[in-house]
Amino acid sequence: ILATADRERLGEDLRKLYVALTRARHATWLGLAPLKGLENSALGYLLKGGNALSPEALNNALDKLVEGSEIQIHQPPAPTAERVATVEQNSALGHARTPTRPAKEHWWIASYSALRLSGTLTAPELPPLEPTTAQEATAFEV
Repeated sequence: ILATADRERLGEDLRKLYVALTRARHATWLGLAPLKGLENSALGYLLKGGNALSPEALNNALDKLVEGSEIQIHQPPAPTAERVATVEQNSALGHARTPTRPAKEHWWIASYSALRLSGTLTAPELPPLEPTTAQEATAFEV
């Protein structure tokens, strides 16, 4: 069961990586480091087939990936002692605004996976905006 769960997790990670890498219009930035367990990730699986990745093996795999492609690899800038200057905020926050109308919209957020699992790609059916019975009219007033 554990092996099946790992395969399914890897499959989902590969799908997410594919979506991230193929949906960019201009560029995609990706951070990668030789961390423990990298071979269990989607990138680690693609670079080394799920085998352990030492820092040297990671660099070699990335070098092969760059050859003959438009992929570029840049090292991160060296850390500095520079600190971000904070701006002191003298003004106090005002009172929260009150909405001028009730929120009647029925909206929801779902991932592609959730839509696929539910078997539908449509939004849930919305109740009618106008009440059709006296009971609904009373319920809408609240």
